[in-house]
Amino acid sequence: MNNKQQLIDIFIELLESLWKNLDNVIGSSATALIFQSALRETSPKYPFLEKTSAQENGVEFSISDEELSAIEWSTLRMGLVTLLDNSFGILTDLTGGILVDSLRQEVTAFDHRVDQLG
Repeated sequence: MNNKQQLIDIFIELLESLWKNLDNVIGSSATALIFQSALRETSPKYPFLEKTSAQENGVEFSISDEELSAIEWSTLRMGLVTLLDNSFGILTDLTGGILVDSLRQEVTAFDHRVDQLG
C-alpha cells in the first residue's frame, strides 16, 4: 500500500470517529450538514474531493487509483487538512467551540500518524 492510500485510510478512520462522536451529540442530519458544507467549501480548491459525499450514514470518500496517482502528496494532505479545518470552523460557529475542543485530541493523533507517513 502506498503512502497516499495510507493517508486516505487514516483520514477515513478519523472521519468515522469524528462522525460517531458528533452523531451522538448533534445527530446524523446535523453532522451530515456540517460535512456537506465543508465539502462544498473545500472541493473547488481540491477537486479530488468532488466525489466525496456526506449523507446521514457518514462520509463516503471516493477516488480512483488513477486519480490518486495524479495527486501530489502535499496537495492530498493539504486538501484533507483543509476539509477538517473547514468542518471544525463550521462546528465552532455552531457550538462556540465546545464540541471542537473535545474532538481536538483525535485530530492531534491523526496529525501524528500522518507525520509518520512522510
